Parts: sequence; structure tokens; C-alpha cells
Amino acid sequence: MPLRRSDGTIWTINLDGSGETYVTTGARPRVSPGGRYLAFLREGAPFDNQGNIWVREIASGLETRLFVSNPNPFANTNILVSFDWDLTRTNLIFDYNNRFWRLGLDGSLSQFPLSASFNQAAPSVNPVDGRVAFEILYPGPSGLYLAPADVSSKQLLVGYPSGARWPAWAPDGSEIAFSDGPVSSSVDSGKNLWVTQLISNNINLYQITGITDTSNGFPHGAQWSPSGTALVAAGSLFNTNGVWIIPLNDDGTDCEGPAILLPTSVGDPIDFVGSVIAAPVVPGVVRPGLFIALTADSVVVYWSAAYQGFTLESTTDLTAPATWTAEPEPYDFDGYLYYHYEALASLSGQKFFRLHYTTP
Repeated sequence: MPLRRSDGTIWTINLDGSGETYVTTGARPRVSPGGRYLAFLREGAPFDNQGNIWVREIASGLETRLFVSNPNPFANTNILVSFDWDLTRTNLIFDYNNRFWRLGLDGSLSQFPLSASFNQAAPSVNPVDGRVAFEILYPGPSGLYLAPADVSSKQLLVGYPSGARWPAWAPDGSEIAFSDGPVSSSVDSGKNLWVTQLISNNINLYQITGITDTSNGFPHGAQWSPSGTALVAAGSLFNTNGVWIIPLNDDGTDCEGPAILLPTSVGDPIDFVGSVIAAPVVPGVVRPGLFIALTADSVVVYWSAAYQGFTLESTTDLTAPATWTAEPEPYDFDGYLYYHYEALASLSGQKFFRLHYTTP
């Protein structure tokens, strides 16, 4: 099949600016939690919301077309804006013709009960409880809406600022980043970034960027860093297009210091940041280092949060066949490292630790 420029290309890059890597052709990528699968749009006109859903298994590179939005996959006319992974990590929730659907990796398809509404799209799944935030654009009432995990009903969550769109849940499920924009049917017109905090029955709004000119902005909102301390977005600042990191202050209510432009290759404008994950997107399993430190009263075992899917295990005897036991969670977490503490007073004469890859 000849490659078409209209498909776009998908790349990955580390947040320190290293490791820029071409992945495949497509648009609007979303990586599953844990980094096993990449969903994206391809064929038809994905930049005009008329593409098909494909999934790539990252380790093997195997790509599968899961959903065709028209009998002719290269002449789509039905609207499909975006999608997100549900809590199972094996189903996509996506919008199609103003309704929401569930799509399994096996191609199984089911429709959610919520009725259609014009320009109802761009679902984002809460990583803790599965609730779904989404946008409704013109004619409205425009804004961000919230639905339960079964997408059976909706309530208006954010009606101000105007044209709120492209919601993205924070890693802890308590905040949503989004962009504002004109009250129109275009999903490509986002400008400033905002954060709304959902605390009990209160909804607190905070404007993160203050762009006032017509040349700059973030058309498709932003994603959160794994630690929840920064927003990562594709767009333009200072008349420069690229992937920007916007650090947030301690309570997430404002930017903290200047935005950071990642050093990406020269080429077509960067259109979309769909996922920021802790696990590196590379073939195979990258094994993290495991470290041990000694304090006055404890042994501390720690490792980087950049690697997902590993379980900390221990044994007191390495003689084959050794019996390894999982250390109970939760572990302490500082945004970068996981920590497991063992009181010196309770330690046996010897104890060995390992990280076991248990969640592909």
C-alpha cells in the first residue's frame, strides 16, 4: 500500500529531549497504560476526523486495522475524532458520529447508552475510576461534560471558558487539563491551556497559559507528565511550533518557570501529543536498575518510576528452586522513584530483592 502524506507520521521522544524515534504512519496516537499497545488513525482523512482505527503492538511491531468508519476505507465520510483506553488496557472508548463506542483488541464493538449530540467527541478516561470526560462543541451547550464509566448519562462540567475542548485526566484522576477556543465545530482551534480541579463537589478553574495573539496556541490541548507536575502539548509558543513542556507549580494552579521546547527534527508542523507514559516505547522489555540504601533504622529498596509492569519480590534463600514473594504495595512515590522500606529490627539474617516483569 503506498504511503500517503495525509496519514501523517507518529514519533516518540523522551521528556529530556533525547531518543526521538519514528514509529509508523498515522495520526492522533494513544498509547495504552503500561505501553504495550499504540492506537492511532490511518487512511481516509484522519486530520479531518475521518480515519480508521489501527492498533500496533509495540514490542512486535504488528499493526492491525480494528475499525473502518466507512465501507470504503479510503473515502471516509463519517466523523471519528479521538479515543482513549479504558481501565482494562485492552478496550478503546471512541466517538463515532456523535456517540460513544467500546472497541476491543479482538475487534468486538458495542455502543454506549448515551444518546447522540452534535459535536460530542474526544473522550478521556479517568485512570482511577473509569469516568469519561468529553467535549461538546457548537451548537452546544458547548463545554466539557462528565459521564460515568458506563457512559449512560452526562452532566456539564466546564461551560467556561468558551469552547472548552480536548480534556485529559491527570494521573491521579483528580484534575483535567483542557484548552479553550472559539465556539465552533472545529476540533483544531484550541488556544490556551487550563486545569480544572475536582475536589468534592467543587470545581476550581485555573488558566495556565495567557496567549492573546492569533499565531500561537495549543490546538488539541495537552497531556500530563507521569508525575502530574507538568503539561506536555503540541502547538506554538513564541511563533515556534513543537512539543512544549509547561511546568506547573506545586498545587497545579499556574505555570512554574518558562516553557521548555523539546528539540525535534525539522519537518511538517507537530500536530498532536496523544500520550505521555512512564514506560519507554521501545521493542522488548527494558529492565530498570534496582538500588538499595541504608538509613539509621531501615533498608530502602528503590527504582525508577519510568518503568511499568514490574513487581518487587524478595526471598531469603537463593538456593534453587528459590521461592520469590511479592512485597505488598503501596510503595512510597515521590514522582520519580518508588521506595520500599524494611525496618532493620525486623530483617532476617539475609534477604534478596528483585524486580519481576509481571504485567506485559
